[in-house]
Parts: sequence; C-alpha cells; structure tokens
Amino acid sequence: MKGTRWMAAVMFAAVVAVGVPARAEDSGAADAALAEVQARARAGAAHFTEAIAGADSLRVRKAELPHSSFSGPVAYETADPEEIAELGRVIRFEAPWDGGLCACIGEPTFEWLRDGELLVKATFVGGHEIRWHDGELTPGLTAESAKELKAWLEKRGIPYEH
Repeated sequence: MKGTRWMAAVMFAAVVAVGVPARAEDSGAADAALAEVQARARAGAAHFTEAIAGADSLRVRKAELPHSSFSGPVAYETADPEEIAELGRVIRFEAPWDGGLCACIGEPTFEWLRDGELLVKATFVGGHEIRWHDGELTPGLTAESAKELKAWLEKRGIPYEH
C-alpha cells in the first residue's frame, strides 16, 4: 500500500510505538520500539537522499487551501542542476531522532523529477521535518538544515508560513 493512506498508517504506528509506557516494566519494550523506529528513519533518510540524487528538475508547490491537496499550484520550477543539488545539500536529517512527528499536512511540497517522471514527492512539515510521500519514515531536519531550507525557499520567493 503506497501513498498517503500508507504514510498515515506508518505515522500512527510510529506515534504508538514511541508512546509513554503505561507501566514501568513496559519501558524496555518502549525503548526497543523507539530504537526500531529510529533505525527505520535512518534507513528512510538514506533512501531519500539516494532517490533525489538523480533528479534533473524540481517543482515546488504551495498547498491548496484548506491544505487539502499536495498538488497545489506550482510556486517555483527549475532544471538547473546546481540549484537542485543545492537543495539536496540543504536537507540534512537529524540523528538521533526522538521519534516525534508533526501531524500537520505542511507545505510547500517538493517534487524531484527525472525525464519528466516523478522520483520523489515530499512536504516540508512543521518547519523541521521533510515528510516523504512514499511512506518511508525520515527523521526530523537538523536545526541548521531547517533554517537553511526556509532561506532556500525565501530566496525563491516562497516564504515559509507555518
């Protein structure tokens, strides 16, 4: 199962898995669950980085209000290889990750393409997270990366409004 339904199921499972244990003896299970979620997030971050590396174009979309669509109007588009690579360098994931997830839909949405075919679709969420629409978990961005991503957007006339 791909897409937003699968992503929502993964996010719900991650939130449940890292929840506060009900009893003291459950803390070992919660620690193990958190370690599993962190490992999946590190793997997702590596897959994300690999997946965007082959892009030859990039689209940035604003959400359609009331945040009901990830395919809103195109706010920015480029085929400049250096600009696409710069965005890839700006996105750096945090480790270790506490397992926290923002539940908002977020915006803008980034689409990395190769030969017109979509490689990766991901959304900037909560000012600190990139949510990959393929459903793989990724850890939050480093604080510096989040700041740089907001500056990258601002430089292109896309103010971050979360």
